[in-house]
Amino acid sequence: MILIGYLVRELREARALSRLQVERLCGVRRERLWYIEKQLTTPGIPTLERLAASFGVGVGRLLSKTEHEMLLEDGFIQKIHPLVRHLNENHKAAILKTLQAAPRQKARGME
Repeated sequence: MILIGYLVRELREARALSRLQVERLCGVRRERLWYIEKQLTTPGIPTLERLAASFGVGVGRLLSKTEHEMLLEDGFIQKIHPLVRHLNENHKAAILKTLQAAPRQKARGME
């Protein structure tokens, strides 16, 4: 089961945004955001739309999550992404092998 609050928090933290910054971006009060992130309330569609817009994603991203989306949101991947086009195939294969061998962290709130 995907927990909306967990995904909201994950997206906010991946973008290094505080709750106050999200409030300023989309108008969702930081106290309400805290309740959403703690799974104490479920946001309605208008709130989800405002949150999604502030994170630069579609509403569907707050309702589901793929491994590909998680990977692209990783801070390290975001930093190296512009450099990838300069790598040859051997370098890309070595990096991929290293990433695949790295221990995976279990996502909080995900089953």
